Amino acid sequence: MTEAQAVSEANRCLGCVEAPCVKNCPAGVNVPEFIRRIATADFSGAYDSVFRNNPAGFICGKTCPAGKLCRSECNCGKLGGTVRISELQSFAVGKALEEGNLPRGEKTESNGMHVAVVGNGLFGIVCAYLLYEKGYSAVLLEASECPGKDALRYVPDDKPEKELFLREIELLLNGVEVRTGIQTAEDVPDLSRFDAFVSGEEDMPEWVSAAPGERMIRAESRAGDAPVFEVAAAKDAADRVDAFLKG
Repeated sequence: MTEAQAVSEANRCLGCVEAPCVKNCPAGVNVPEFIRRIATADFSGAYDSVFRNNPAGFICGKTCPAGKLCRSECNCGKLGGTVRISELQSFAVGKALEEGNLPRGEKTESNGMHVAVVGNGLFGIVCAYLLYEKGYSAVLLEASECPGKDALRYVPDDKPEKELFLREIELLLNGVEVRTGIQTAEDVPDLSRFDAFVSGEEDMPEWVSAAPGERMIRAESRAGDAPVFEVAAAKDAADRVDAFLKG
């Protein structure tokens, strides 16, 4: 998709007041807003709009089953073809990643509390990033030696796309402490300092049993589904941790 094609496609959007595409987006992206930005060639603004609700907008745009979600009730379908929402999203986010034009909001001031996120699939990466943005000291604890390894299964083999996805992951992990090779509780000598633990893994690592149970927030990451569902689960988990620690 070229810039001209993106602008043309975006201008097909009806800008519905009660937009069904928003209601059908698990991540809650404001679809009409970011498409309106693209329609005026404001690609940086489009990226900013997507990022506010979906920090992993590139990989989600590339892999989203949009035909079953946002595009399934697109009102443009009544007039012809539905708007190519996910393609427009990945185009805008990919363009921002390529150009390094990545506007971001201000991080909340540190609150002094520490949260451990177990596992670094897309769920863990996004959850850790969101907790960091909320002012927590977020630490990603991963068994493998490669941060983001689990999330890479979603990435097409096309090299440019993989590079952009890795750039997106790098952006999210900026500010998050990442520890790899975690196999036992001994690998986390400061286990007791964490105020909360969160994990979306179905099979919890054995060492997690050493963590205080009352501080464990378990979330359903839906790792077998599309990345957008992992993002939705990460947002929910981060909000639950925030409510737990502030309650």
